[in-house]
Amino acid sequence: MSTTAGVWNGVALETDPRIGEFQADPAAYMKQHAGAWRSGDLAQEQARILKQKNQSLRLTLRALLGRLSSK
Repeated sequence: MSTTAGVWNGVALETDPRIGEFQADPAAYMKQHAGAWRSGDLAQEQARILKQKNQSLRLTLRALLGRLSSK
């Protein structure tokens, strides 16, 4: 991805783990998530996505705080 943050629907694409999953293997991503989408259990899928976003955010904050504390 580029160094400038792409934004879609107010979400920075570089921080959205779904983008990385999809780009790595689109067919596997669609196969993995199609069952959840078809089952109608979107709450479970949203919870999984939120957990991934929270983990990504924690890693980003940890890296940022590490850089700030080393200055």
